[in-house]
Amino acid sequence: MSSVAEARYCANGEQCVRFDPAARKADKLSRYNRQSVCEACQRREAIRHDETPPEHAELFRVARLLFRAGVGDESDIIPTLVFAANVGEIPDLRDISNLAQKPLLRDISDGVAALDDPDRREAWTDFSVRVRESFDYLVAPEGTIEGAPILHQNPFRLILVEGDHEGLEEVNIDVFERSVQPDYVAKKYEEYLKKTNVAIDPSRGRISYKVYERFIRIVVQPETISMDRADGRILPLQPGPPGFPDPLVVAGVYSVLRGSRTKGKFVGLSSVLVGRERGPSSPADYLIPACVAWYVAGRGERIEQTEERHRAVRIVNQGLLGPCGKEPLPESSRTLWDTARNASGAIGRLEQALHPQKRTGDLGQVFGSFEKPI
Repeated sequence: MSSVAEARYCANGEQCVRFDPAARKADKLSRYNRQSVCEACQRREAIRHDETPPEHAELFRVARLLFRAGVGDESDIIPTLVFAANVGEIPDLRDISNLAQKPLLRDISDGVAALDDPDRREAWTDFSVRVRESFDYLVAPEGTIEGAPILHQNPFRLILVEGDHEGLEEVNIDVFERSVQPDYVAKKYEEYLKKTNVAIDPSRGRISYKVYERFIRIVVQPETISMDRADGRILPLQPGPPGFPDPLVVAGVYSVLRGSRTKGKFVGLSSVLVGRERGPSSPADYLIPACVAWYVAGRGERIEQTEERHRAVRIVNQGLLGPCGKEPLPESSRTLWDTARNASGAIGRLEQALHPQKRTGDLGQVFGSFEKPI
């Protein structure tokens, strides 16, 4: 005599997708279903699992804004998304973001133009300073879209250090990206010497360097010793305040330190810099979703896990590309993750800058690193 197996029903009970109110029963499970819930509920859970994580809601919102506003510059996309990804975790950023919600700052397409508006000048200046300080002067705000700050990333910066007495004591040049060219460094260095009325000494000068984890610092100082210890030779000092080394000499030193990634050339110290040495930047259609996917995949920690990559792509398709009318990416997309890896250096540098405990010392007076000064 054969026994009949007892019918099994979805463990979700009244919450079952196929709950029958008349029979007061959840969906009957197939004999092939080894799970405790029906296939319809399993599909619902899979979709729910791939929904935008609540902690990244602002990141997705801002990413959609970037697409809709047509922002395509890599130097704008990365810092803007880093700010959005961290705004919910860092109180200082939340405070800055709240400032951007004020009507006067909610939509500013051009930060420079805001300075010409008497009603917005003070609020924008304060906002700009607070953003720069939060990122250790690595970024500058360009404007806002619907209350979201649009930031610009600086490839390098100049720090003018004044001594105890009036006058410039040294110039620190911090380079963050491989794309910074020696002639550009020379141009900006010379501009700020002229701005501070500092003379150039073509015959002498001191140039040293330090290699930090994510940038190269070149320290430029005037030479104040007239006699050489090696053989007693004397080169008389110029009258007046000491002059600084020639801009072309500074550019030459940086060129050697930077080196080249081209095969057969001196490598230099370019390995500590981020970005590409030359060539076009990543298109926004890949860079924006790549940055978002990097955060969804545990800030890049899980991008080597195949299932985690597939899940991140599904979330990006559903929460970003779909609402923006963009073609969905295949779950096995290699271009997306190659782009994310390429951007990870720039993202990581900005993430690190957001932690004040990692900064030491007074930076002095910060000048000249901004492509679009405000």
